[in-house]
Amino acid sequence: MCIKTRVIPTSLGLVTKKRSPSTGAAEKSRPINVANAVRALAVHLYDAGELETSAPLWEEARETYCSFGINAGVAECSIRLARIARHRGDDALAAQRLAEAKAAAEESGDEDTVAYVLSVAKEIW
Repeated sequence: MCIKTRVIPTSLGLVTKKRSPSTGAAEKSRPINVANAVRALAVHLYDAGELETSAPLWEEARETYCSFGINAGVAECSIRLARIARHRGDDALAAQRLAEAKAAAEESGDEDTVAYVLSVAKEIW
């Protein structure tokens, strides 16, 4: 068993947290709970204007949502990453993330997620 660490960027510096490996059935929902918590921090940082600081958190949440097939989560993370890429001036990456967000939103079958992604797409392009 290995113990993983994760570096959380904050405006005050970097904080390293140790994560214990899952040990049982009760722990199966833990990755989703972690993804939701990481997403909440990413939203907070993003809304505070700390786009670059929020980017690795959006990536981490996106990867977790993707591994569990939670397409609405993938769509939100991808569209936020598209906005960040556009802000950086990286139009190629922004277009890639936008395509990922649209595909994930459609696969989610959630009309609100699709509407959100399409509205942001109009905003950034």
